[in-house]
Amino acid sequence: TLTTAAEWLNISRDFETTWNASNVIGALDGKHIVFRAPRAEGSTYFNYKSTHIIVLLALVDANYNFIYVDVGVNGRVSDGGVYRQSNLAKALAQNLLNIPEHKCLPQRQMLVPHVILVDGAFPLSDHILKPYPFRDMTDDQRIFNYRLSRDRVQCITLACCTLHNFLRAENPSYLHEDEIDNTYVFKFGLSQQIGNRAKQACISVRDEFKNYFCNEGSIPWQHNNV
Repeated sequence: TLTTAAEWLNISRDFETTWNASNVIGALDGKHIVFRAPRAEGSTYFNYKSTHIIVLLALVDANYNFIYVDVGVNGRVSDGGVYRQSNLAKALAQNLLNIPEHKCLPQRQMLVPHVILVDGAFPLSDHILKPYPFRDMTDDQRIFNYRLSRDRVQCITLACCTLHNFLRAENPSYLHEDEIDNTYVFKFGLSQQIGNRAKQACISVRDEFKNYFCNEGSIPWQHNNV
């Protein structure tokens, strides 16, 4: 079970080695899954595209392994909304996950938290790091957004879903279901989030990651990709 700071630090080291991203403990995204709903469900899962959808929310490590998934919220809810309702958001807000202490990025002076990488649909918060808004970005902000997207959150999530299907077929007991809230907690998994208006401290943390990516932590090819 992923319950100690040392285990999070192992994930962080993998992100640094594989993706050139320090202080990162996971990549989070949502996947909308279309299905044919039973008649009894009515419009519960019916969304604006006239399809029935549930949302998979998945947190993965640097090696494409699921750390946490939440599935079953209806497709009318945004990825950010699914996250705000999740046990993961509540556990982060209540400091229940034994996330390691803040530390400086390599060769930097500002203490910053260990973070989970997300896309623009999620709220910027203490341990959630999202891209800058795409409008009127500076070059440094474009580099930051590129460096965040290198973690390929959507591709990782899809890869993990494929892996899940394989493991489910080979060993159906590798996960168990929480009957109450449709949260699936893996055997190596996890035991009120703020709104979309980011606190100034969270904005400063994002700026510090941006400054690191554009200076001490730069990679040779980043300017060719923005």
